[in-house]
Amino acid sequence: MTIAEAASPPPTPEARPEADQAVPMPEVQLVTRRRWVFPVVITAAAVAVYAIVFAVLLERTGGTDEPDTPVALPSTLAANPTPTTSPEPTSSAPAPPPPTAAPATTGAPTTTASTEPPVPPLPALGDPIPLEELTLGAFSLGPLQFGSVEENALGRLVATFGQPDDVFAIGEADGLCPTESGRAARFGWLTVLVRDEEGIEVLVGYQLEEPPTDGSGHATADLRTISGAAIGDTVADWNAIYATSIVRTAEVDSVTVLLLVRSSDERTLLWGPLSADDPPVMVGIYSPRPCDGGPFG
Repeated sequence: MTIAEAASPPPTPEARPEADQAVPMPEVQLVTRRRWVFPVVITAAAVAVYAIVFAVLLERTGGTDEPDTPVALPSTLAANPTPTTSPEPTSSAPAPPPPTAAPATTGAPTTTASTEPPVPPLPALGDPIPLEELTLGAFSLGPLQFGSVEENALGRLVATFGQPDDVFAIGEADGLCPTESGRAARFGWLTVLVRDEEGIEVLVGYQLEEPPTDGSGHATADLRTISGAAIGDTVADWNAIYATSIVRTAEVDSVTVLLLVRSSDERTLLWGPLSADDPPVMVGIYSPRPCDGGPFG
């Protein structure tokens, strides 16, 4: 190197050839580009993966909801028809029996009861008995004597009062003896008892009951004993009327009754139930029982 060359200033960058300046620039840019392109690609890939996963999850979620709705509907529909359908056949089933039962009820019982032969009317015999003569005695009803086979007592009473209000069979419970049979006929408040003796009905007793206070009158309501005692009289009244006989009270079948007994042998002459009033009054006058003369013979 010469002194001139050493003294001369170093060449400036502009003096360097363009080829020397252009070579290093592309390498730097390439490296820089590589640095930012790689993260972008990674990020894009991650976004794509997340998008795919989200889409799959969304699709699965939508797929599970769709079957849930149809599954719930059949179960609900199956539950509802069962209770609704079962009552309909059950309620419609009882409907047929009523028509079947109705004809059965309408038929036999009523027809059988109506075909029973009615009791024939009793014939009236003899003259009517005046009420003042139809007295209540111990062994007779007015002129009709107990046990007489010559008098048709029922015929005479029909001639007096008309047809009886009721006719029914009687037996031991009504005062007859166990082997006897008979029937009773009720005329107003008077019931007469007849016993069957070889086809002849014989008068054997009577019972006069207290008439009602509703105004429905009957001629038998005014009947009295031979001495004048009547229903509605007190025990004191009977004592005064039957001074020579014995009047006492007793219990018969848990009912308080008045007894008129004969003083000589204490045989029952008349008797009847007493009311629960204070003082008690007679509410029935009965003749002695046909079989034993009771209630206390």
